[in-house]
Amino acid sequence: MFFGILDKTGKDYNDATSATFHQYSAGYQAINTLFPASFGYTANSLDGGSNGANQLVVTGTLDLRGSTIQTQQGGNISILDPRSSGRAGASAAPSRRHFTRRP
Repeated sequence: MFFGILDKTGKDYNDATSATFHQYSAGYQAINTLFPASFGYTANSLDGGSNGANQLVVTGTLDLRGSTIQTQQGGNISILDPRSSGRAGASAAPSRRHFTRRP
């Protein structure tokens, strides 16, 4: 549903016959609903402004290097990283210290 709203917002933005011609407010509202500022995400102004961002908030990183994400029954996987700081697909994970447990 989220991606459908963003797709429609983009199409309506460029459609002179649309009631929301040259407006991104529906898209920003969908973003604000899925990623609320109360959870630490960036609060977006509904009228856009400077890329819509009022204040950037660091929310963490998604690091999937050296990992595998798979479906067991052939479904689709979508990963949404709202801060665009995700890393995926590298051939090796970051080095880590290994500890040996002694008896």
